[in-house]
Amino acid sequence: MSRTHRVPLTQDILDTLKAHKKRTGLGVIALLRGKRLEMPPGLNGAIVESWFQGNSATARQSHIDYVLRLWEAAPDNVKTGRASRPSNDSPYVDVKEAVFAKLVRYRDNGFTPGVVFKLCGEVPAGLTANIVNSWSTGSTKKAQSDYLEYWFEACRKMETHPQRPIVLTDKISAEFASYIDSSGVGAITLLKERSDVPDKLSVSIINRWVAGTAATACHDHLEYVRKCYRQILQG
Repeated sequence: MSRTHRVPLTQDILDTLKAHKKRTGLGVIALLRGKRLEMPPGLNGAIVESWFQGNSATARQSHIDYVLRLWEAAPDNVKTGRASRPSNDSPYVDVKEAVFAKLVRYRDNGFTPGVVFKLCGEVPAGLTANIVNSWSTGSTKKAQSDYLEYWFEACRKMETHPQRPIVLTDKISAEFASYIDSSGVGAITLLKERSDVPDKLSVSIINRWVAGTAATACHDHLEYVRKCYRQILQG
């Protein structure tokens, strides 16, 4: 990816940056002081301030990652002069290789922050989708321990959640295409006049499974459609 690749400055990104700014007491100038020689090309304090002022709709991904890493690594309440927590009581932990591998596995299984937060709820204050994504993409090497504990516990719950996402492989797409070919019953006919269709399951969703244009599917949806077709084929 190009170093100048730009991404939207979403509310999640801004909330994450603001939360770290408040936690540390470090303003933009203090955060970047002495970092001029190591900063990504094109980054300066005025650019970061423009993010907070709402004057920029996008930003370079390399700039966001760098600023986020600096704020995450800073101890609490720097500006107030309070002592930072001792290292053995730090709220941050290293995202080591085994932890990173686990994060990537959950991400690749379709356990995105939006889905997990919606289905599991009780999201800790300050934890955002951008923070979770920064762990699983490797752009952040540290994580707040209670956030990480919440995420792994929520993902463990997701593994048995009836509405968990299932990654749609070619094998699964072929399975449902086979059901339609063997039964002669398309998605429209299958769902027509059924009173027990799961919420948000639609003809277009099933057609996307078969066409291979959907990345994931709700577990309950897959099982419902699979059951319906098997009943038709066995009938």
